[in-house]
Amino acid sequence: MKRGLPQMRASLLDALGLAAGSLSHRAQPADHALGEALRRPGVLFLDDAQRLSPPLLDYLRLLWDEPGTAAAMLLCGAGAERVIARAPALRSRVLTWHQVPGLDQERLAETLANVP
Repeated sequence: MKRGLPQMRASLLDALGLAAGSLSHRAQPADHALGEALRRPGVLFLDDAQRLSPPLLDYLRLLWDEPGTAAAMLLCGAGAERVIARAPALRSRVLTWHQVPGLDQERLAETLANVP
């Protein structure tokens, strides 16, 4: 099933510990709440990024383009680089690419600690 913008917004709100139920169907307040949450340092992991449509990738880019954004976004998934490459506005903002084989929980923290 392809996810649309309302589902993406609700998922992001939920992942960031925000009131997804009350905000997810109200775009402007939800986007404002997401923008405020992304001003705090942290990392948001998005798995299966290869399944995101161009409009959803553009939405992510717009969120991260907000002035004051301090959070990093990590897009993961087999083939994600090909999907991101087809979204030039987002592709131009990629700081670094890494190909990592499947990791177990113990190796994940070690691997992320060694990423420049």
